[in-house]
Amino acid sequence: MVETVDLEAGFGQAAEAGGEADVLAAVSGGDEAGDGAGAAASEAEAGGAAALTEASGAPECYAEFVLPEGLVWDAERSADFVAVAKELGLSQAAAQRLVDVGAKLASDSETAISAAAAAQSAEWRRESLALYKAADIELANKTLGQFATADFKELLEATGLANSPAMIGVFKAIGEAIAEGPFVEGDAVAEREKSLAERIYGR
Repeated sequence: MVETVDLEAGFGQAAEAGGEADVLAAVSGGDEAGDGAGAAASEAEAGGAAALTEASGAPECYAEFVLPEGLVWDAERSADFVAVAKELGLSQAAAQRLVDVGAKLASDSETAISAAAAAQSAEWRRESLALYKAADIELANKTLGQFATADFKELLEATGLANSPAMIGVFKAIGEAIAEGPFVEGDAVAEREKSLAERIYGR
């Protein structure tokens, strides 16, 4: 399944960290000559940094960022990231590095969510097996198979709710309610109505 990921959320802090790395500290000497040399060195470093920014700074328009397989760049939702990247003067390569970090964070988060869902489903299964008898589970499954659509069954499996004690209890109760109600065939209804008419009209 291809997932559209909003990479904007985790980029603000990473971008700010990148900005802090570009700050240059002034060097001060112990005398006037040293001060002059330090100032000259600072100006030279500042000039070099400006030249570097000019050469490798933000492009007028970023090219499409590369994402791991299964992820798709959502340009509309990530517009703020692009704006911040331009504001910080990030080159295509520097912005791509932040995208890589964001993609990893998104992937790690998805993995954690999937692991939590699997753990919950396993816990539900243990609870259901302890709570219900085999006949109860069989009845719940029979009811599910009779009334649930294919989409609903798929939803139960995808979310782990197929193991939920509450869900099993619902279908068990439905099955019991159906079993308790008398089933009257059409001929029997007609015969009963005929007998009632005979009693009323004497025929």
